Amino acid sequence: MKAGFVEKLIERLGRIGPEDV
Repeated sequence: MKAGFVEKLIERLGRIGPEDV
């Protein structure tokens, strides 16, 4: 369960990172 949460956060950060730029 924790792994899924962390993975979701990383995916969101990675998406926002390049998308925000």
